Amino acid sequence: MRIKAAVYTRVSTNEQTKGYSLPTQAKGCKEYALSHGLEVVAVINDDISGATQLSDREGGQQLLSLVDNQEIQAVIVWRLDRLSRPPEGEYSRLLTTIEYLARHGVSVHDCETGEVKKDMASIMIAFFKGLAASQERSAIRERTMRGIEAKAREGKWIGQGDAPYGYEKVGIGREAYLKIDPERAAVVRRIFDLYVRNIGQPLSFKQIAVLLTQEGVTSPGQVKRGGRKGNGGWHTATVSKRIINNPNYIGVFTAQGYTIHMPELAIVDEEIWKAAQERKEKNRLNSSRNQKRKYLLAGRLTCICGAKMQGESKKRRAGGYNVYYRCQNHRYDHLVGVCPVNYVRSDLLEPKVWEWLTELLTNPANVEEGLRHMTEESDILAAPLHEELEIVEDLLNNVNRKIERLVAAFSDEEDDVTAEALRKSYKEKAELKTSLEKQRQNLLAQLNQMELSPSLIDEIISITTKIATLLPTGSHAKRRHILDVLNVKVQLQEGNTAEYAIRVSCYLKKEPMLIELCGHRFKSGCPDR
Repeated sequence: MRIKAAVYTRVSTNEQTKGYSLPTQAKGCKEYALSHGLEVVAVINDDISGATQLSDREGGQQLLSLVDNQEIQAVIVWRLDRLSRPPEGEYSRLLTTIEYLARHGVSVHDCETGEVKKDMASIMIAFFKGLAASQERSAIRERTMRGIEAKAREGKWIGQGDAPYGYEKVGIGREAYLKIDPERAAVVRRIFDLYVRNIGQPLSFKQIAVLLTQEGVTSPGQVKRGGRKGNGGWHTATVSKRIINNPNYIGVFTAQGYTIHMPELAIVDEEIWKAAQERKEKNRLNSSRNQKRKYLLAGRLTCICGAKMQGESKKRRAGGYNVYYRCQNHRYDHLVGVCPVNYVRSDLLEPKVWEWLTELLTNPANVEEGLRHMTEESDILAAPLHEELEIVEDLLNNVNRKIERLVAAFSDEEDDVTAEALRKSYKEKAELKTSLEKQRQNLLAQLNQMELSPSLIDEIISITTKIATLLPTGSHAKRRHILDVLNVKVQLQEGNTAEYAIRVSCYLKKEPMLIELCGHRFKSGCPDR
């Protein structure tokens, strides 16, 4: 019977053009499987940094699922750093990953060197290959940074795509460079002046957008389309995000994760740029404090289509306001079939959720059941961490024994060449020990946060009792706090007896509750009319 294997390939964005492409890796792994009598039953791809833990990658989770369900007996990687390329100080992650797979009867095959043996010496070799890969990555990053800086010093364009508004890209390819466009740079300076220094009263983002559109000033969108007008005028987001928020205008540019300062390309001085950021933050805080209407489910309500729903209000012709939650996709209602939902009334929605929560928290049996579910879920999530911790402890014991033997041998050794070899081996083991100890600390911290101790359960019961007393009279802020603590989530969906229903869940309720909504429409019709 042939050994069933999964091919695992991984590439990060900056590796796509360096011969590491996913098809290249998969082809090499399949050829390896064919020549070594392995049957490939799955090919799993990840487009993510190797520094991300295997269990936190989408493809990594698929691979571990195959391992846990005993569907494979081997994993084939193009090179070991595809499996894990941990950051400095966490090199032991590759070691514990290989050991975890071995304990589940799964061998690891590296197309470069073959099967990684399960003995300690072979696993140690795998560890130091991972260490070398991480050190290589640091060296590559340093060389890349030097190259970008050198390019910037020569005045070359270090970014990608089109030049930011206010600049002009001259030349093509690697020889391209930026220069300030005097006409559009003047527009940028004017926007900052209008927002911070305008005589009389500074204008808002929206007022600036309206003013520039009325004056026919070419917007970034129109620049991209070659000056064609269309519907690409100035918008609030254009002013706030593409102009006011943009550090390019003080000569700060980012490329490939590196930040370069190019003061010769500054369009505005730092003083006005910082003043603009301060005003923007102050307006944000004042806006949230002075909000005329409070929306209890803000950030916790999801539409049928999967988009978030946000609170809005509309003045009625007969006086007063209609208050509701609207699907954010309503902005794209010119596209057919984006979302069937326009809005849902808040005065029907919020009381339903609050009634459900009140019943949940005022019933001790519900709280006990919720805590039991939380404990069970915590145990399930913690099980892999406990297994990884056990592996780390075993490896630490192994390394400590090797270090003790090396120390004893070194103290008795008189030959300089042998002593130097022992010293090098000791240094390697000490690095591994440091990495394993760091990994153990991280695991213990994760378990401490995850597991529900008896004292924590008592504390949760005490908190829910206090929360229950606040339910009838609690302020909006206190009610929002309760929703946050319990992680209440509300999903709109089609109803059985009504047009719409909501599915409500929280930490204390494993199974969501379905609540029908009747009469979600306003008597006066759509709130926009």
